[in-house]
Amino acid sequence: MSTLLFVTGASRGLGRAIAVQFCQSHFSKKLLRAVLLSRNRNELKETEREMKQYQNDTTFSVRSEAVDFSVLDTLEEKVQPILEEEMSLFKESVRTASCEVPNRYKNRAILINCAGSTGYIGPFPSLSNIQEAVNLNFVSKTWLSTQFVRHFDIDIHGEEPPCKAKEGGETSAVECTIVNITSMCAVKPTPTMALYCATSAARDMYHTVLANDCSHHSVAHGSEIRILSYAPGSCDTDMQTRLRTKEPQLDSNVRAYCQSLEDNGKLVDCADTAKELVKRVLKSDGIGFSSGERIEYTDASTYNY
Repeated sequence: MSTLLFVTGASRGLGRAIAVQFCQSHFSKKLLRAVLLSRNRNELKETEREMKQYQNDTTFSVRSEAVDFSVLDTLEEKVQPILEEEMSLFKESVRTASCEVPNRYKNRAILINCAGSTGYIGPFPSLSNIQEAVNLNFVSKTWLSTQFVRHFDIDIHGEEPPCKAKEGGETSAVECTIVNITSMCAVKPTPTMALYCATSAARDMYHTVLANDCSHHSVAHGSEIRILSYAPGSCDTDMQTRLRTKEPQLDSNVRAYCQSLEDNGKLVDCADTAKELVKRVLKSDGIGFSSGERIEYTDASTYNY
C-alpha cells in the first residue's frame, strides 16, 4: 500500500498547497513518498516542513530537488535519474505488496504538473519571448508527463511493467494519475496574455490526446492510467499580485478584473482548490474524473473582462 507523489512547482503557492493537502488527506496506513521539484530549494524545505505536520515519520518520506524546468539543455540529465530511481523503488514496493482487499487499488503513482509561468505579457512577443514560454509551459511539462506514463504503458516502454503478477496469481494493482494544472486562459482568449493562453491550450490538448493514446495501449494487469487537466481558478498567489501591480503592459480590462477579485474577496484560496483536486485524484467522497477530462474549479463563464 504505497503512494509515490511527484509535484512540480512545489516551492510555494498552489504547488505547495497541493503537496500539503495530499499529506492531510492520505490514509495513515499507507506509505507516502513525495518528490518535490522546483527552482528554489529553500522554499521546498518550507513545503517539506508543512507536509511533515500531517504525516507520521514511519509512513512518510520526502525528497526535494532544485530543478529549473525552463532550461531544456539540462532538464533531462537532472530529472531523468530522479524519475528512474524513484520509479525503481516504487516498483519494488509494488511487487512486494500484499493484496488484502480484492478489486481496489492499493498503490498509486501521481504526478502533479504544476510548474509554469505567465511568461511575457504584452502585445507582439519576440522570438525569445515565445521560445521561453513554450519551453517552460509546454515542452518541459509534456515531456515529464510522457516520461512518467512510460513506466506504466507496456506498449510504449517495451520493458517489464511496474505491476508484475506475483507467484500464485496475485497482482498488486497500480493507479497512475497525471494532473496537468491548467488555466481558464486555455479556453478564454485573454488580451496581452497570448503566450500563456496558447501554451495552456496546447498543453491541454496534448494531455487529452495522451489520455486517449494510453486507453488504446496495453497497461500492466490490474492497473490504470488516468489523466486530468485541472483549472484551479484565480488563486491568491504571487502571480495574481504581479498581474495587478507589476505588469505595465497587461490589458487594462484584465487588470481591472484581477483587482476586482481581490477587492471583492473572490480570489480562490489555494488550500480550497487543492482540497478539491486531491479529492478527485484519491476518489474521496464519491467524486473522481474521467481520463482525458478537463475540470474547472471556477465556472469559466464568470471570467468577465
